Parts: sequence; C-alpha cells; structure tokens
Amino acid sequence: MKILIVDDEAAICRVLAAKLREHEVVCETDPIQALARIHGDEQFDVVVSDYTMRGMDGVQLLVAAKALCVPPIVILMSGYEEVVSAAQVADAVLIKPFSTRELLATIDDALQARTRRPTKRMPRMIVAA
Repeated sequence: MKILIVDDEAAICRVLAAKLREHEVVCETDPIQALARIHGDEQFDVVVSDYTMRGMDGVQLLVAAKALCVPPIVILMSGYEEVVSAAQVADAVLIKPFSTRELLATIDDALQARTRRPTKRMPRMIVAA
C-alpha cells in the first residue's frame, strides 16, 4: 500500500513513516508540494494529512485528493477535537496523540469500509439499429 503523509512538522512525518514501515510511505512537509504529488503521476492508496498547516489546511488538501478519478482514502489528523465537525470530507479523523495501533486500525477500517460500499453501475445503453 502506498501512503502519503502530509504534516508541516518533519518530526511527525518521520515518526508516522516509522510506524508505517511495512508500507511504501512518502512524506511531505509542504501541503502545496503534496498537492502536486497527488495530481502528478504517483497514485496513493491513502493520504494522511494534518489539519493545521502553513499554506493550505488539511481539509483543502483532502478535498483535492477526493476529486481524483480514483480517490485515495483520506485521513485527517488534528490535535483539536473541534475539527471533527469540519472534516466531513475525510474517510476518518485521528485526534492527536494517537497510537500506532489506532493509526493502523483507522487505515484498515477505512479500507474495509471502501470495499463494502456498493459500486455505482452504469445503466445499460440500448442502441437502436
């Protein structure tokens, strides 16, 4: 699984990358650079973003990620519980501090929820001859 972690604090990026060492992890401390990666050639399965960052907040970043043809699972991190109501775009919200177990369980739960969602089927088109 390819995971993009976005947090303007490099130390938090390093810690989260270490917690997720079983996966392919890319860290970005600049949300604008993260947005460029999201819209670039790389495809991420999960984007984990901090809420409060310089230049762009986590919700703006996650909205952009969700706009992709195949959107990744998006998880918002925050130290403030009030953010939960503002994070309707996220598949999940993690309130800091959180444990490795909580992080992995949140990713797993979001993946399972996505696979349980019914896929939208296109109506059959009948072409008259």
